[in-house]
Amino acid sequence: MRTPSRGFFWAATPAVFAIFFFLGAMLARLACVAAEPATDQPTVLLDAETVHRMVRQLAAGSLVARDAAEQGLLACGPTILPLLAAAEPSAAAEAVFRLHGIKRQLEEQAAVAAVEPATITLALQSASARDVLERVFNQSGSRIALDASVANGSVGERLITVDFNRSTFWEAIEEVLEKSGLQLSFAEIGAGLSIGPASDLASDRALNRVVAAGPLRLAIARVEPTGSASAAQPTGARIVLRISWEPRLEPLLIRLPIVSVVAEGSFGEAMPPPQRTAVVEAMIPKQRKWVDLPLMLTQPASRLESLGLLRGTVELLLTGREHVFVFDRLTTVEDAPNRISPETPRRLSAGRVGVSISQFAVRGDRLHATASVAYDAPTEALASHRMWLTERPLNLLDANGRAVTRLEQFVLSRSEQGLTTSATFSLQGVGDEPASLPQGLRLEWNIPVAIHEVPVDFSIRNIALPNAVRPLPAENLRP
Repeated sequence: MRTPSRGFFWAATPAVFAIFFFLGAMLARLACVAAEPATDQPTVLLDAETVHRMVRQLAAGSLVARDAAEQGLLACGPTILPLLAAAEPSAAAEAVFRLHGIKRQLEEQAAVAAVEPATITLALQSASARDVLERVFNQSGSRIALDASVANGSVGERLITVDFNRSTFWEAIEEVLEKSGLQLSFAEIGAGLSIGPASDLASDRALNRVVAAGPLRLAIARVEPTGSASAAQPTGARIVLRISWEPRLEPLLIRLPIVSVVAEGSFGEAMPPPQRTAVVEAMIPKQRKWVDLPLMLTQPASRLESLGLLRGTVELLLTGREHVFVFDRLTTVEDAPNRISPETPRRLSAGRVGVSISQFAVRGDRLHATASVAYDAPTEALASHRMWLTERPLNLLDANGRAVTRLEQFVLSRSEQGLTTSATFSLQGVGDEPASLPQGLRLEWNIPVAIHEVPVDFSIRNIALPNAVRPLPAENLRP
């Protein structure tokens, strides 16, 4: 005689398993979204084993379990991307497809988070300017050098009261500087930013010529008359925008499309740029945290004494998360039928980039490797005069994880989507047979998984324009 309860139990077992896994995934999701009050970034509590298990559940027999695993992983945020990469080999069937989508969404989140301005929440009464600055630096992950008088002297002991509630980094810095009688100075060496006592010269802050825009600080560094020296009045103005960014950021390129610029008088009179299709950009020296971008404007028939509004959109090009692409099993016996060649390259991908090896061969006591990197879409960040990607070395490691000596590396070809590079390594002391490939070699290449173009809108009001005999003071620039 059949027992109804037993029959029902066994018939319902898949659903019961799905429900239990759904509840488990939801608990994992709650763990991931547990965040500290002072930050918007989730605190990830999942370990590698749990992530591996959830990745395998992306191919579970129950749709409820698959969806729960996907949502649980997404809730953990971009910080689990390295764990997902490690778990990827265990993915099968639908898990491969779902995992690709999860990684793509988390990469997008990481890109947004990277350029979102750091926010400061801090309330202090009668605290030293030095202490307030240190707390702002610690919360933001960005640091600006302090002059000796601020870092160790009495200037840094000036007492101020602040109450920041999710203020941006630059909003907080500007308020501290104003209340403590300090100023931001610029230099053409190193990072180029420092904080010291304010000078007697008129500052951009006093002239209302500085704004915080997202992760950027924009100031009018100089306003110069343009036109013929013999003319009674200038025919235009050259406005130099000084753009600083949070020191934690390392943009590849900063540019200002002139088509985005609007310059108007107090009653809406246009002061147009002469070339609307131009793009203004400046090379960023290594370690530098600021650049100057010149903007040319033409005076209208009815001359303007000042601009009521100057607005536009600055574009930042930034690299995404760094990822080490690892090509292993390059010299095992099992791989002999699938030797690497231009016709049969070995490929890997992550985010918006693909990496491949098209040569891995021994000639005498040297090993030659050819590798390529290609992003999904062309970008100005990879123009031929930009060298940052060419400086990424290929690294060869032996079976014990020791680095093999790289003799040379050079670029074979490049485009606005990527490049192909060739590297030569010395096999002396690696393996027993110099003329053959030693066992256990692996090739590593550290490449950003994406290049992000981030627009930042700005708006500066009340900019005085120069006449022939009245140049305007410049923002403090140290030699």
